[in-house]
Amino acid sequence: MKCYYDMGFHRVYDAPIILDHFWILSHEPLYTNTNMPYANIFGHVHSSKQYTDYSSQSFCVSVERIDYTPIEFEEIKRLMGIIKPEQE
Repeated sequence: MKCYYDMGFHRVYDAPIILDHFWILSHEPLYTNTNMPYANIFGHVHSSKQYTDYSSQSFCVSVERIDYTPIEFEEIKRLMGIIKPEQE
């Protein structure tokens, strides 16, 4: 992992991270379903057609899917339907 720190990363994790008791942040997609109280934000799959760009339970942030530009966390929530327009 030293190479990542040498590239300027402040933290590197081997395992998925749970943020705010809801968001699972992971490199590879993890299994989620509508009965689970989690949503997964992941990368790794790049332009593979096997995975959707986003759903109510997941969001792919592979650069090919987000037009090689940063995306705001609030925009991810909006696209997933977590934040409704009246809540913005």
